[in-house]
Amino acid sequence: MKRTWPLALFAWVFFTSYAFAMPINMGVWSEWTPPADLVQDLPVLKERSLRLHAAVHLGLEHSKGLNGLELLLREAKTMNVEVWLWPLLPKEGGYWLNQWNAETYTNQVRALVEGLHQEGLEFAGVSMDLEPPPEVLEDLLEKASRLQFKKLIETGKKQQDEEKFELAKSEIRRLAEWLHIRGVKTHLVTTSLLLTSDPDDSLERSLGIPVVAEAFDHLSFMSYRSEFERILGRMNARSVYEHGLRARMRYGEKAGIDLGVVGDIDFPHPVRGYRNPKRLLQDLEALQAAGIERAQIYCWEGMRDPRWV
Repeated sequence: MKRTWPLALFAWVFFTSYAFAMPINMGVWSEWTPPADLVQDLPVLKERSLRLHAAVHLGLEHSKGLNGLELLLREAKTMNVEVWLWPLLPKEGGYWLNQWNAETYTNQVRALVEGLHQEGLEFAGVSMDLEPPPEVLEDLLEKASRLQFKKLIETGKKQQDEEKFELAKSEIRRLAEWLHIRGVKTHLVTTSLLLTSDPDDSLERSLGIPVVAEAFDHLSFMSYRSEFERILGRMNARSVYEHGLRARMRYGEKAGIDLGVVGDIDFPHPVRGYRNPKRLLQDLEALQAAGIERAQIYCWEGMRDPRWV
């Protein structure tokens, strides 16, 4: 016993220190900046070794001939900055990917990728944001903020549609396979609420967001302290740490975490995000302690201030 406890202490210190020393492969989400305007940010992204997940507002970009996105991708390749496309539908079409718009979303992503490839443009992958439509999400958050749990459960049951859910799952899987055949990597991002201790899909079905984990190269979960604090009040980074542990345990090296919010956002609801880097750095340390090696920060628009980069 006398030799066992010093060895255990050494092992704990070694692995804890190693976890904090592990570098995190970092990316940033840009949702509101036109692709052409992101070109001026490429030098900073390169200097900070940040990959870019750039929103592509489907319909808007098509109507402009994708000129801005083409410029961004060409310049990013020249500067060796990794870019992922983040396709989004119009708000009235559900905005994010979910069971209600899976067919429309997947078809438009195929058209987007085919068009870019025909122009000889390259990008690392496609990030797909899996969330309920904005109006559904807001209704759920409103009930949660009022602690109306019975109404939350009732709403979830009303939204369950076995046929739509399974069809959406098939559509998402086919799109991921289609992208892989064309050499495009895939990333699925969704809510950390799915990281429950019981890994069934009941919550996915209630929210209409089928997670097809096996089809994706990367899976990440939004652990936004600012969002949880909106409902629960002031929190520390422990929630981020626990989400990281659960994600890593369930999905292994595929697992990542999304942090935020940096700055203020108005959509889908007003959120006052981090005002300075201190709390974000705490979250990053929590991820390192949990063994997470890949993360994204939301959002780049709030990080343009020199304090953040």
